[in-house]
Amino acid sequence: MEMLELHRLTADLARHTADGHASLDLREAIAAVVRADGLVVATPVLTASPNEVFDSFPAALGGRVLSGMPVLLALNSGTGRQSPDVAQVIRGCLTDVHADPVPTVVACPADWRATAHGDAARLRACIDQAAAELAAAMRSHRQ
Repeated sequence: MEMLELHRLTADLARHTADGHASLDLREAIAAVVRADGLVVATPVLTASPNEVFDSFPAALGGRVLSGMPVLLALNSGTGRQSPDVAQVIRGCLTDVHADPVPTVVACPADWRATAHGDAARLRACIDQAAAELAAAMRSHRQ
């Protein structure tokens, strides 16, 4: 299991967007995604759309690298004031690049509010459900 922190690739992604040059770090990140059986994509959400780094990485992957790739989506809006369709916006970004997001989204604003009010069991159940969906999707994707 590898973890990519795309915020560390911000300058590399900007350079790639501007001139098509992929740094060694960016090429290694792309190779890690190519090797993956599935992805857990976690992103902060400050408005009703993902941040620029989140948007630019799939473009750097190019082609159909994410085609059929099972993806578990985890969001951290940091506030309960976000629109309820934030997950749908980001899910749309993933399906636009032909990824296959699992149905359950972890840590949507309602889950964070429940945890803040002492109902951590709800968040744990959501995580367990999403993990089971990802595992099943990864098994299907490998076949």
